[in-house]
Amino acid sequence: MSRDPNKPYSEQELNDLKFAFRSLPTHFTNTNSEDFIRTSDFPLLLKLTNLDKTPEQLAGYIKFFDDNHGGILPLSDFINNASTQHDSKKMLQAMARAFDKNGDEFISASELSELTKVLRIHDPKMNKIPFEKFLEEADTDNDGKVSIDECDEWI
Repeated sequence: MSRDPNKPYSEQELNDLKFAFRSLPTHFTNTNSEDFIRTSDFPLLLKLTNLDKTPEQLAGYIKFFDDNHGGILPLSDFINNASTQHDSKKMLQAMARAFDKNGDEFISASELSELTKVLRIHDPKMNKIPFEKFLEEADTDNDGKVSIDECDEWI
């Protein structure tokens, strides 16, 4: 799968990514029909899909999923990340939604901390974002919380 990394994936390319994911040895489907792989297959997945990562990025992603997701990678997270790599803003927005763990449509301090850890794996030059500064800049309705929509605007 040789492609221009600065362009969005076509529907066929997304289907190819899903096929590669589902062909891995540790692939499994839960009772809700959601697809997952174990992080031990992540290096092979990147190789199969020509998604190049540095050894440091690869180790960081694996550590993150091992520490925070029990060593599994959901297909939905993989596709969201892969399909937004060409556009940093879209990638940040997709990741903000993925890190809203409790589904309350707000970004908490702990969710922001996890989000910035992953973003710094993706781009080591990214600065840490203190939650207070994030809250001050992104909380446009001054309710003391940052909604997903406010986070999108802030990004």
